[in-house]
Amino acid sequence: FFSVATDNVGHVQVRPRTAGADTTTQVPDTTGPTIDRIDLVRDARGKKVLRIVLTFSEPLNEAGAETLANYVLETRKRTRSTPVPLRTPVYDAGTVTLTPVKALSAKKLPTVFLTARGTGTLTDASTNLNRLDGDRDGTPGGDFVRSLSQGATTSRRSRLSRRRASSRCSSWLAC
Repeated sequence: FFSVATDNVGHVQVRPRTAGADTTTQVPDTTGPTIDRIDLVRDARGKKVLRIVLTFSEPLNEAGAETLANYVLETRKRTRSTPVPLRTPVYDAGTVTLTPVKALSAKKLPTVFLTARGTGTLTDASTNLNRLDGDRDGTPGGDFVRSLSQGATTSRRSRLSRRRASSRCSSWLAC
């Protein structure tokens, strides 16, 4: 569009040949981040889980990503659950690394559950600070809850070549 300006004494701005202004509309980000992958880092013998690495679908707000209250690790047996203490989470380039205070036994993985709270301060880095869509229902604010035995990718800290180590790993994307 064109606009012509006139001041209070009758001066008229010359009409430009082309429009002088561009209008850009930005659509706000309303999609919450999701957890796309869980990697379990094991000791060289593969018997202990040393770290849990969560990969997110988009960059996170660093302060929320590193807030311990946004994550719960617990063992569940029938109706009883026991918290597993965690060190402060570390955020780096779309991943959060959780480190249990005491390494987890690989044999107990079917009873170990991870919860990432979508109702907490775990948000994306957009100006809207969309909360985690942990349950993947398209609405930010849902918790992510998974057993660590649900096909998480595992890697071992050893001198094995990447090819040999990857042959023992399975890939898992959160559903």
